[in-house]
Amino acid sequence: FHIKTKRIFSDRQMADQGYLEQLLSAQFNYMKGYYTFALDQFNALLQEKPDHYETGLYRAMCNLNLGNFDDLAGDGEKLITLNSNRYEGLYLKATALFEKRKLDEAKTQIERAKLLVQSLDAADAKRVKVEALARKIEALDTSKMLVKAAPKKATTTKSAYHPQSGKVTYSWIQFEKEIELTFKWGLKDQNALKVEYKPETMSIEFPTVEDKKYSLTLHLYDDIIPEKCRHKVLMDKIQVTLAKKEPEEWALLEVEDSPNERVLESQIPKAINQPQRVTQTQEGPSYPSSAKVKRDWSKIDKEIEEDMEKNRDDYQQGDPTNAMFQMLYKNADENTRRAMMKSYQTSGG
Repeated sequence: FHIKTKRIFSDRQMADQGYLEQLLSAQFNYMKGYYTFALDQFNALLQEKPDHYETGLYRAMCNLNLGNFDDLAGDGEKLITLNSNRYEGLYLKATALFEKRKLDEAKTQIERAKLLVQSLDAADAKRVKVEALARKIEALDTSKMLVKAAPKKATTTKSAYHPQSGKVTYSWIQFEKEIELTFKWGLKDQNALKVEYKPETMSIEFPTVEDKKYSLTLHLYDDIIPEKCRHKVLMDKIQVTLAKKEPEEWALLEVEDSPNERVLESQIPKAINQPQRVTQTQEGPSYPSSAKVKRDWSKIDKEIEEDMEKNRDDYQQGDPTNAMFQMLYKNADENTRRAMMKSYQTSGG
């Protein structure tokens, strides 16, 4: 909302010079983005003049930017009481109710706001803002937007702990064409934020306190369009918006297992061609596995070869699929054999 200074100066209730100076100071802090400090100032001003509309509107905007939606709902109701012919109170209350997922109440408030701005030009910022919120509420209410309410099975909130700095958490919500992530951290320098988008991953890094850094890479459930993704830094959070490649519902935010931990049968050739997944140790090579029991693949190799040599006739008879598997195994190199046996044993044959 663009609150004009001339409106403040022309208000007869603002004759007191000391009050005016405090109001201008609070207004300046709001414009600079110091919402917490400005909120304290507006609260103090409203103690003296509780029915001043412009001061109440500024306080509501502070609460909106700080994500104080309970307080925002109360501010909106107060503004409606002070002047029911202005749209701001209805819009702000609808916003708070939408964020709290009280959709029926939000719809009532935004419909009233639409009536107040319908006479404005279609491109007017006030009308555009109100109609955009109305569409969001309607879409969510009719399930056109697919919203995840953080089910326990599909974890949507993770946190990384930093010594002496508390914790950074993030949450996500999905719409038909986008995924929106919110990282709860007040980043002072937005230039320190690094976000990288790739079709299958999203990486983010930013400083927390002293020399500590928060770093996260998400291996996404489905592909995104990197050039359409975006991010912004707000007062107490960082918002990242991912553009879905296909407008389909994501069952999870990330794939169930990290790509560095899973080997599916259809991925065996790919895994073999990625030596970085293999870690050399004194006991011999270690292969990617989510199994809790560590296997000695060299020993298993030897046992299978001995068994094949000893029971050659048995292997050449019976199930043709098994015979084919054994033939491929016999002619394969060492890495392919281990990958094949990994798939064979973990799938139960």
